[in-house]
Amino acid sequence: MPMIPSLLAGAAYLSVKVGGYAAFGWCLNKVSGQAAVSPIKFGAAKTALGLAGGIAYVFGLVPATGLSEKSDLLLFLGAAPIRLLVWSALIGLFYGFRSNPTLMRAAVLLGVGCSYALDGVMWVIYKVLPGMVMPLC
Repeated sequence: MPMIPSLLAGAAYLSVKVGGYAAFGWCLNKVSGQAAVSPIKFGAAKTALGLAGGIAYVFGLVPATGLSEKSDLLLFLGAAPIRLLVWSALIGLFYGFRSNPTLMRAAVLLGVGCSYALDGVMWVIYKVLPGMVMPLC
């Protein structure tokens, strides 16, 4: 299986992930009252950081721990600590934790849930549409 996604898969990934994270950023702007944060920049940054974290997880942590030989569910849930780190860095960078620590901690947890939900959307897209070749989402 090639490790480079098809153009269709890459476009779908970017559209769903950047769009989903931008929507999350827009909602967080509304709840926090910080309209100065660009949802598109937030979505693009989260997608880039998430992709870097995902690559580090799949090619670094998974082989070192043997998670790939366990169940797919463990492999999927094993990404949670990486996602917590990425979301914490992103929320801290764009929003800061000092303005409303309780809201920002909740945003990190909701963000992790959002990441898993968007992975579910990508999984469905890859199963339904023809030509969707991508080893990871």
